[in-house]
Amino acid sequence: MKRTLLVASLILLVLILTPVILFVSAFSGNSPVKDRESYASFVTTVKDGFVNSFLVNAGNGGLVLIDAGKDTNALAILSALKERGKSSKDVSAIFLTHGHPDHISGVKAFPSAHVYAMEADVALVEGKVGSAGPMTRLFPPNKLGIKVTDALKDDQVVKIGNRSIRVIAAPGHTPGSAVFIIDGVVFLGDSAGCQYQRRSRSCSFHLFRQPRSESGLAPAPRSKTETHRKRDPGSSSRPYRSGLRPQASFGSGIALKAF
Repeated sequence: MKRTLLVASLILLVLILTPVILFVSAFSGNSPVKDRESYASFVTTVKDGFVNSFLVNAGNGGLVLIDAGKDTNALAILSALKERGKSSKDVSAIFLTHGHPDHISGVKAFPSAHVYAMEADVALVEGKVGSAGPMTRLFPPNKLGIKVTDALKDDQVVKIGNRSIRVIAAPGHTPGSAVFIIDGVVFLGDSAGCQYQRRSRSCSFHLFRQPRSESGLAPAPRSKTETHRKRDPGSSSRPYRSGLRPQASFGSGIALKAF
């Protein structure tokens, strides 16, 4: 009897600790998020706990939101808008880097916005399927009631106001993860991570991508300048290395000024 209880206790402990370990693995070593940090004068970071969203000034087209955070009421984003003298009605478009709830939960707080997501993640965003990663598969499909108005394709360019938003497919963290490029600022969502290097006071930057057999894309290039590699607990993807040293804001959701 005691042996059975001991085994059951150990199994329960493993079940409890596994998601905790995976979560720590995902975010340990990331640089602190800087709320309201700006890039290239037209992008502002909005911190929602451990998640980043980004407000993009699109000129005459109003504001574009990259990801909508983990709060269904989007209070952090609405606060940032209020500071600008704006409201939810001024957000004309939301571009989702992927379909995990911590990046999409605030979408319905912006009823006037068109919602953009990669074709491969539409079902995930709309709660028709659940996630498939080792940690995220533990959770059921979301019940947020979000509808994607515009499905995106790889290498598509979308014009919003005076901004051209280029879409790059980055399957790995989710099948429909995307990278968005707007006037030299790159939005990577959870398709990347950063390990802070104290000696060089910079970030070792690493990306996640599915193997060729899973994504249909060519293997990613590797760089000898990168020493840190990290497995993505949100998916079955393999990490690949980059020599990039971004000066950016990190958490769950990344943007960097690349050129």
